[in-house]
Amino acid sequence: TDEVVVIDGREEAPDDPRFDADVFVENTTSFNDAVNSGLSVGAPGTLATWVEALERYGTLSLATAVRPAIDAAEDGFIVDETYAAQTAGNLGRFRQISSTAETFLVDNDVPAVGSRVRNRDLAATYKLLAHEGPDAFYEGPLAAEIVDTVQDPPTTAAASEPWQPGFLDMDPDYKPHVVYY
Repeated sequence: TDEVVVIDGREEAPDDPRFDADVFVENTTSFNDAVNSGLSVGAPGTLATWVEALERYGTLSLATAVRPAIDAAEDGFIVDETYAAQTAGNLGRFRQISSTAETFLVDNDVPAVGSRVRNRDLAATYKLLAHEGPDAFYEGPLAAEIVDTVQDPPTTAAASEPWQPGFLDMDPDYKPHVVYY
């Protein structure tokens, strides 16, 4: 149709009276405090955007569309110099959150260049979405796990930075909105 459509499915800030214009000023002392916290987490809109795009313009089901991502997460990828360097640059932060360390590090260190990194948890999440659809992400046990992590970041004993809890919750009225431009 020669029409350009932009679908905006950015995350939304939590609908909580404590999440106001001063939330980062009152709860953090630096940009890193904000980044390293649940305060920076909004209700994810990416999946809603995928579903909207597939329903309006796609020819594939969500299950078919995520199949390559499942394969990629299960098969993994070979660590290159760039990935190793980026991981090394975040090593201090990655070591402070147990699930992040388990996902991105090998023996609590940067994976070796040439090694293979797999993300079986991500593959399992994509499989869940393929079988149960987006409600499994926004309303089910996975959503509860995300909220629990945001509200109580799983820090390790070595955590040295302030990992503030966030305000994301299991609001049953929340439905990510998608905006067209």
